[in-house]
Amino acid sequence: MERYGRFHPGKYFQDVTLSPDPPSVASAVAQLYPEMGGEKIDGVLTVDPYALAALLQFTGPVTIDGFDQALTVDNAAQILVKDQYLTFNAKNERTDFLDQASRVTFQKLVHGSLPSPKKLADVLGPLVEQRRLMFTSLDKGEDELFQQLKANGAFPKPDGGDFFELVTQNKANNKADLYLHREVDYDSRFDPSSGAVDSTMTITLRNDAPSSGLPQAVIGNNDQGLPMGTNVVYLSVYTPLGLRSAKDATQPVALEYQQELGYSVYSEYIDIPSGGTATLQLSLFGQVDAGSAYRLRVGNQPTVNRDKVTLHVRSTSDWEIGRAPDLNVDPSRGTGSIVLQPPALVAIEAEFTRS
Repeated sequence: MERYGRFHPGKYFQDVTLSPDPPSVASAVAQLYPEMGGEKIDGVLTVDPYALAALLQFTGPVTIDGFDQALTVDNAAQILVKDQYLTFNAKNERTDFLDQASRVTFQKLVHGSLPSPKKLADVLGPLVEQRRLMFTSLDKGEDELFQQLKANGAFPKPDGGDFFELVTQNKANNKADLYLHREVDYDSRFDPSSGAVDSTMTITLRNDAPSSGLPQAVIGNNDQGLPMGTNVVYLSVYTPLGLRSAKDATQPVALEYQQELGYSVYSEYIDIPSGGTATLQLSLFGQVDAGSAYRLRVGNQPTVNRDKVTLHVRSTSDWEIGRAPDLNVDPSRGTGSIVLQPPALVAIEAEFTRS
């Protein structure tokens, strides 16, 4: 993909997953993997540590060679996300451990007895919704089924309404994202007669990674010369709106502009020291579908720490917010607001009436 070619995913295969759209990632993997000596693939299955832990409900505990603790539903996510770095010093040891954990789990899964479809849906449905478990088939017919089930993790397509998704990726070559906390305050003013939207998005990133006491793999930076515990975040904001201006806590910021998946994408590298906080404010403007209903979707990137999202919807002088079941409406101020910690895609709608 044009947006990610500069990261050389053909050389650094781990960077093939930079796009937030799993079908695009699967297409890239299908092209690159055989060129790197791998076999032709039929599709891509994405399973994060939380999804793997859930699969243990079907397999029972899993024992890994060289690891004195069985992986269970209760401890697998903690071990896979954090504890492995405290247990294994060498990268190859961690790689072998993760390889065994995934292989043994899936061997037990495919050779064991599965529960009822209802039980499968109850356990796996929320993980699919959170995009922690995703299936992308390179067979068109099969992938259409996954699309119908909303299980292929595809990035939300533009639908004429407002939208944003925050995507962060680590450039510090460490695991400081384990300690990254993200907050978004989105304040939008909508004109039903024209569809004009003016929004202020305030993004706050807090890095709780310590500066000592953890392995280099977690808080180091592979000889980049950064203080221990530093997180270098590659921040991207996906939106259908244009960018009027951006600023951090002290000065204007020139964000990189690109397009991907039908959206404008505004990006910036942000260094956040151990215990530090970074703030970025975007002034956005544009057009969405005109009419009495303002529709806003908030996309979700699966992260270790759940985002805090505050949404404000405001009326123009000739309109007022009427029916808005998802918002706390204050008629005296002409606003509707809500504070969320969404694990999955959020969709809200506010109906406007003439004042």
